[in-house]
Amino acid sequence: MLAADRGTAAGIRQRLDRLLAVEVVGTVPSSDAAVARCARSQIDVLVVVPDEAPAPARDLQRTAAIRTKCPATRVVLAVGSRDGLWPSVLARPDGLLSAAAPSPELGAVVGSAAAGHLTIGRSLREAFLDACAPAADTAETPLDDLTARELQIIGGGARGLTSREIAAELHLAVNTVDKALTVIYRKLRARNRTEACLIAARRGLLR
Repeated sequence: MLAADRGTAAGIRQRLDRLLAVEVVGTVPSSDAAVARCARSQIDVLVVVPDEAPAPARDLQRTAAIRTKCPATRVVLAVGSRDGLWPSVLARPDGLLSAAAPSPELGAVVGSAAAGHLTIGRSLREAFLDACAPAADTAETPLDDLTARELQIIGGGARGLTSREIAAELHLAVNTVDKALTVIYRKLRARNRTEACLIAARRGLLR
């Protein structure tokens, strides 16, 4: 389990420990520690618990790091609040559940993820469908089209990459990426990178 918030992690671990089919091998505080543990112990499923203060960009980055370095490990995200649901969806987890889910629900989501099936916990399903619905103002507020390059850049941001990492991937200068992001924010009417990623995803601009 990856969790900086020890209180939430302790509650989830207690509920997981009640399940005979699930063995919890430990809790780590950072994505680097999670990668090391997954590589050393061949972890089937990593449950990622959100921090007390929501940080969608950081959550995306650490989930992307785990997926890249430990492709055999399934990632299940435990959502602490409804506000954290859509950023969690954007991270494309193997399972999604409420941090307050009861033991049976935890076991069902973790078990399905281990078997390679994407599962949304029962207590999150209604909120999940609401979060995935198109924005209500889509038809009323037409957006400027993003160029192919801008789509590549915002796509990198949606995968949790930093400006420097996007620049390296696309063979661009970091300053060029930052200027492009400013244009993207204006086109999408977004205040920051995370909001731009969410708007782009909800408008079907990410592939």
